[in-house]
Amino acid sequence: MLGLFNIFQKKDNRFVTEQVFSSNLKKQSAMNKSIVSQLRKQNVTEEKQCKLEYFFYSDKETKGKELCKALISLGYTSDCRASAGDKRLFVINGWTNKITMSTSNISDWSEQMCQIGYKYDCDFDGWGTDDF
Repeated sequence: MLGLFNIFQKKDNRFVTEQVFSSNLKKQSAMNKSIVSQLRKQNVTEEKQCKLEYFFYSDKETKGKELCKALISLGYTSDCRASAGDKRLFVINGWTNKITMSTSNISDWSEQMCQIGYKYDCDFDGWGTDDF
């Protein structure tokens, strides 16, 4: 009987499925264009270097803490805490070191964040900056 019960259980306990990851890559690309466009209006040039604040979500604190360790190893600050809006989720956020604000560099960095999030089963939710 236990075997029958197991077929109804979710086979993959991932928070970020491959489909969600793929969709997020596209979404982040579109968001990057919008954010960079707004930054250009604020005279943030392609050569300007800024620290970026980033955000991820996960369904498990342990996954969030593992992601924090990986981001800290990149030289970033990072913190994991329960989401204020949904106590079943955890928010991972922090600041990067300074990054050159060229469109291609931001695109590459954003893709890297989506990938590292997927590796640790956390959803990259985006970035912003006030460092200009």
